Amino acid sequence: MSYIITFLVSLIEWAGLISFPLILLGYKYNYYIKNIIIQSACMSFISILLHLTSMSVPVIVGLQIIILIFLFKIGLKTKNLEAIALTSIGYGFYLFLQLLVIELLTSFLQGSYLKLYQMSNFTVFVPMITISILLISCFVLYKNKLQISELRYQLKADHIEKKTKRIIQILFAMTYIFIVLGATVLMADKQVKYSFILLSIVVLFAMMLCYLIFHSQLQKEQLLFAKKYYLDQEQQVAAFVEKLKQNYVMHFRTIEKLNHAGSSDIIADYIDTHELQQMNMIWKNKNLRKGIEALDPLLYSFLVNKRKLADLLGVEMNVNSHISSEEFASLGQIRNISLIIDDLMLTLYDMKQNEKKLISIELDISDTKFIYKIEANLTIDPNNMELGLFDALIKLRQNRATVDMELDPVNILVKIPIL
Repeated sequence: MSYIITFLVSLIEWAGLISFPLILLGYKYNYYIKNIIIQSACMSFISILLHLTSMSVPVIVGLQIIILIFLFKIGLKTKNLEAIALTSIGYGFYLFLQLLVIELLTSFLQGSYLKLYQMSNFTVFVPMITISILLISCFVLYKNKLQISELRYQLKADHIEKKTKRIIQILFAMTYIFIVLGATVLMADKQVKYSFILLSIVVLFAMMLCYLIFHSQLQKEQLLFAKKYYLDQEQQVAAFVEKLKQNYVMHFRTIEKLNHAGSSDIIADYIDTHELQQMNMIWKNKNLRKGIEALDPLLYSFLVNKRKLADLLGVEMNVNSHISSEEFASLGQIRNISLIIDDLMLTLYDMKQNEKKLISIELDISDTKFIYKIEANLTIDPNNMELGLFDALIKLRQNRATVDMELDPVNILVKIPIL
């Protein structure tokens, strides 16, 4: 009976330990519940067997970490660095909470850990308090959306900078040292206990410092990417203005020549033919504001700006959105979609004035992916390497997006999984 209780308590412990990093990094928790239960059961069974052996604490902890990393890779299909990060965060935070709980209880009950450990209810009471605190932490993070999604994107990316890899590896090593020190502190005599506590504090401080450096590195990368995106937009707007300037200079010179020739009737026909007197306000989609502004201000602003540019270039842009999730579009995702739309608008602008110029965008956001369906009534030469949309599609594919494309007429379907 005692083994059954021990197994159930251990099962709850491992479930909380595995759940915390998934919620913290913004994973879709509902999709992993089955895997979490299976992993927790496996780890509980293995942990009980390991503790029945005569192996030392560092060896047991090392084996548990290696097995948990392996289970993350198999069950959640994570990458090596991703599995290491998840294990470090979950194991390290759980042990930190448990150390606090045990120290508070030993101080309050005025007894040593070994004496309290021999009490029948202590081995159940401490894990239940720890897991309660952990579950409350998970609930607060989930409810208030306090999630480090950018770290998840970095860990899932196909290309990770060497500096980022080194920081994560150092954090993993220090987490292991902290876990071993924490377990040693509980079993140590009073004479050396405070020395181990001091070492644990030093290691914990070093871990916090590394996390701060890692956070600064992520912020720096995001800032550089945002600046690059801003400069790209500035360059694109300048190209649009230059196109308009050339076009209107051409119209002005034509009208000037006709005026000198005294052909006022022809001037009126020319203006009507090229629709120079009209202001293009052709895109008004209430569904865009209703469906996008409330959930993703960045995506909404992006589409509004594209609408303004389309109006300026005389291009009609229709947007339909179907949103069933609160997921936000990443800056990299928007940048690549922006390059595609910009090239289509410029190509349409160069078409004959009397031809209809239309871009249709259908956006579908679910819990698992973003789907962009972009259509335009034009044909693109696949050998035209000057167009940036081909580079944008390649970058999307590199980031695990699925791209289907037809060029006659243009019909682009981009499915971007939510990592």
